[in-house]
Amino acid sequence: MPSPDFGQLFRFSPNPYMVLDRELKYVAANDAYLRVTASRLEDLLGRNVFDLFPHDPANPSNENARMLRASFERVLSSRASDTLALIMYRVPLHTEAGIVIEERFWSATHTPLLDEKGEVAFILQHTVDVTELQRLKQAVQMAEAERSHATDLLGAGVLQRAQQVQETNRTLDAERRHLLQLFEQAPGFMTFLRGRHHVFELANRAYYQVVGHRELIGKPVREALPELAGQGFYELLDKVFTSGEPFVGRGLSVALQRQPGAPLDERSVDFVYQPIFGANGAVTGIFVQGHDMTERRKAEEEVKRLNQTLERRVQARTAELVEANKELESFSYSVSHDLRAPLRHITGFAQLLERRIGTHLDATSREYMKTISDAARQGGKMVDDLLNFSRMGRAELKKTQVSLDELISQVRRELAPEAEGRTVTWKVAALPQVQGDPALLRLVFKNLLSNALKYTRPKPEPTIEVDSREEEGDIHVWVKDNGVGFEMEYVDKLFGVFQRLHTADQFEGTGIGLANVRRIVARHGGRTWAEGKAGEGATFHFTLPAAASEKVST
Repeated sequence: MPSPDFGQLFRFSPNPYMVLDRELKYVAANDAYLRVTASRLEDLLGRNVFDLFPHDPANPSNENARMLRASFERVLSSRASDTLALIMYRVPLHTEAGIVIEERFWSATHTPLLDEKGEVAFILQHTVDVTELQRLKQAVQMAEAERSHATDLLGAGVLQRAQQVQETNRTLDAERRHLLQLFEQAPGFMTFLRGRHHVFELANRAYYQVVGHRELIGKPVREALPELAGQGFYELLDKVFTSGEPFVGRGLSVALQRQPGAPLDERSVDFVYQPIFGANGAVTGIFVQGHDMTERRKAEEEVKRLNQTLERRVQARTAELVEANKELESFSYSVSHDLRAPLRHITGFAQLLERRIGTHLDATSREYMKTISDAARQGGKMVDDLLNFSRMGRAELKKTQVSLDELISQVRRELAPEAEGRTVTWKVAALPQVQGDPALLRLVFKNLLSNALKYTRPKPEPTIEVDSREEEGDIHVWVKDNGVGFEMEYVDKLFGVFQRLHTADQFEGTGIGLANVRRIVARHGGRTWAEGKAGEGATFHFTLPAAASEKVST
C-alpha cells in the first residue's frame, strides 16, 4: 500500500495552516490559508507575520495584535500549544470588487514543532474563521434588542418604525439561513449545546460524521451520547458551563459507537469547549468546535515508527562502517610497517654499492644509482607518512588548553631551514587558546605552514598569513599564502590520501599531509576546507573547539 504524501495532505487540507520560525517569519502555508488571506506564497515566505498582517497599520500594537503575539510567545517559552478561542483580526479578503481589508473573527491554535533537542523550531498555526458565527450571535442579540424597541414604539403608535423593524427581521432571517448553511458545511465539527443539561441545538455535518449519524437535536448530551459515560467529557462540559472558562483538548481519545450495535470506535480529537454568555453575563450554552485527528495521528505514528526503523538501520550501518574502518586502518598499518624493512634494505645496499664501486661507474650509471636511492627514500617517506596517517585514527586524544600563538612560534622555528635564503613576509595575528591535543595540532600547523613555504617558492615576494576569529563557540583558523594556488574544480582532491595537484619534479611530497590535517581536525570535532585560485595563492581553513575561557556565553 503506497505511503501518504504528507506534503500534499498539508497543501490541500481544507483547513488553513501556516508555519512560522522562531522569528515569526513564514516558512510554509497551505492553499486554504492563502485563500482566506488573499495572499500568494512567494509574498509570504521569509516575511514576519506582523509586517504582513499588522491588523491595524495605523496602530500595529493594538490589543488584537498583542493577543496574537502573546500567544506565539507563550508557545516559544512553554513549548506547549496555545489557543486563542476568539480573536478579531483584519486580513485581505477576495470580493467581487477585488481584494479588501476586512475585520474577521478567528479561532486560532498554535502548536510547537520541536527539534531533536526538544526546543521550539517552528510554530504551526491552524485557524478557523468563525466570523459568520460571531455575526450570527451579534445579529440575534441585535434582533432581540430591535424587537424590544419596536414593541415600545408600537405602544407609542409609531407604525413606520415597526415596519422598518419587520424588514430588518426579514433581512436578519435571510442572513441567519446563510450563516447556518456555512455552519453546516464547515470542515471542522461544530455543535451548540444549550443550557445546564447541554441540549443539542445545532450540529453540522462533520459532527454527525464523528459521532455517527443518530438523532441529536433536542436531546441532552448524556442521552444522545450515552457511551461517553466514564470518559470524562460530561464532567468537562459541566465545568465549562459552571466556571465560564473555555477548555482546549489536544489529541484526546474518545470512544464512540459510530454504528448502531457496533463496538466502540476510538477516535483522536482536538477540540474547544467555548462558553457562550447571555446578555446578563451568565453562561447560556457551550459552543463545541474541533477536528477529528485520528487519521493524522495514525500517520504521525507511522512516520515515527519508520523514523525509528531508519534510525536503527543507520546505527547498524554506522557500526559496520566503524568496524570496517578499523580493519582497513589495521591492514594499512600492517602493510606499511612490513614495507619499511625492504625499503631500508634497498636504501642501505644502494649506498654501500655506491661507496664501493661509485668511482668506477660512468655518469649514466651514477644517475641510475641516484634514482634508486632517491626512489627508496621517497618510498620510505611515503610509508612513514602512511603509518602516521593510520595512527591518527587510533591514537587517543590528550586534550588540554593549547595556545595557538606558542604552537605557531614552535613550528616556525622548526621550518626556518625551509625559508633560508628567502625573504618571507609573515603576517601572524594574535591567536586564541583552543581545546585539543597539542602534539596533533602541531602536525596540523606544520603541514599547512610547510605547504605554504613550499608553494610560494616561485614567488619573488612570498607572503604567508595566519589569522582566526570566534564563530559560535568554535575558533575558525586560516592559513593563507600567495603561492601557485589551484583551480577550485580540484578542491575535493586536496584532502585525499595520495592526492596531488603537482608532480614530484615540481614540488616534493607524498600527498598525505593534508589528509592528516583533515583527520586530526575531524577528531577534534572541527571542519576543513580550502579556497584558491591558480597563480594567486590558496587559503586553508579549519575549525577547533574554543578553550573554556574563550567561549562566549549565550
